[in-house]
Amino acid sequence: MIELNDHVRVAGPVAVFGGPYRNLEATRAFFGEVSRLAIPASNVIRTGDVIAYDADASATLALVRASGCHVVVRLGWK
Repeated sequence: MIELNDHVRVAGPVAVFGGPYRNLEATRAFFGEVSRLAIPASNVIRTGDVIAYDADASATLALVRASGCHVVVRLGWK
């Protein structure tokens, strides 16, 4: 079992990915591979920015939200 913090503990395979930066195709491919490997959403952790500008920002954000994965957020940016 991996304990990420006081609230997140995962057992089994874990998938961690950085910011998709509005790249919808790559985000779909990532979640397709996660599905193929039967990694549950509770064991998927996203770091980095989800969206930037242009292209498929809204669709990429919707896909990440719908996945149910954990999202690491740094608060206090100035």
